[in-house]
Amino acid sequence: MLLTSGIPQLSYVSEGKGPLIIMLHGLLMDGKSWINNGLSSFFSPFFHVVCPDLLGHGESEKPQLQELYTQQNQALSIVKIMDELGYEKAHIIGYSSGAWAALGLLNHYSERLNSVVLGGWDFRNGLPDTPEGKLSFDMFMSYARSTAPELTSGLSPDDQESARCFFNELRKYSEKKKPYSLIRHPFCFGQALAILITHLWLR
Repeated sequence: MLLTSGIPQLSYVSEGKGPLIIMLHGLLMDGKSWINNGLSSFFSPFFHVVCPDLLGHGESEKPQLQELYTQQNQALSIVKIMDELGYEKAHIIGYSSGAWAALGLLNHYSERLNSVVLGGWDFRNGLPDTPEGKLSFDMFMSYARSTAPELTSGLSPDDQESARCFFNELRKYSEKKKPYSLIRHPFCFGQALAILITHLWLR
């Protein structure tokens, strides 16, 4: 694992050479999830693929300071990776909370992006509503423990509190706050990736 030099530090895995693709994982996951699912190795023969552990995840720092987890700060941490690696622009692939972080890049650093593929995030409503209101972290964790124990079994109490800070920022999402124009298509995440792959291949 590699580490950024800034504070807070992010860890990341990196493979391949060429134009930069940054892959942003979902909540409770880490950068290695893109390695494990084979997507990174698909791109790495032609691109420099970087898969960071987002703040509060994996081997990145896990501060319990809420303001560090804002969408703008998360986006800035990704831009700092680009700067350290010497890239002016990157292609971004974001899933779930990684898509939320990628929206922060669109909000604040759109000039640094070549393309963006987002999946697993409700652009209109953010986190789902429940009969008790917007989905809470405790409700999310209860569901995650029952459906994806491989993501929760190794979490320490400190890990959970860091994840809670991240989750609290997800709850603040509102489509009305975005200044960019986002074109929606009724594609699944896989179809969107296929379009990106075709676009990159033909360039």
